[in-house]
Amino acid sequence: MDDYFGDDLLDIGFNVTPTTILVVDDEVAIRDFIEEAVKGDETKVFHAARVAQAKKIIAGRVFDLVISDIKMPEENGIELLRWCRENDYEMPFIVMTGFAEFDCVVDALNLGAYSFIKKPFRLDSILGMINSALAKKRYEAMQKSFNDH
Repeated sequence: MDDYFGDDLLDIGFNVTPTTILVVDDEVAIRDFIEEAVKGDETKVFHAARVAQAKKIIAGRVFDLVISDIKMPEENGIELLRWCRENDYEMPFIVMTGFAEFDCVVDALNLGAYSFIKKPFRLDSILGMINSALAKKRYEAMQKSFNDH
């Protein structure tokens, strides 16, 4: 996946590390679709079918982005987002839903979700949202690095 900052970051001393994305959805087809769309040499995609599984994966590694369905059996994507924020996992979070319930979307945004997308979605829509979320994360990391120095 092309990176907004590209090699320019390397020229000024920033290490651009591979991107790690977690896709959480009980639908295998959605997980596979997103993984196929974004995977590459610099992008590693992990996936989980349930929130409990996602929590274990998140606790064991740093992610650049989480993309999660809202409606899933047992716990939902809003509960995963809430758990991430309560445990200081501050990665961007995109929520997906096939049922655009206003309250769920508002809850997600109030918890700091980067954005939401309604299923079914177009490939260019989800890729644009992913690229935008990752660019924002990189910008914030660069800004923090400048401020720290």
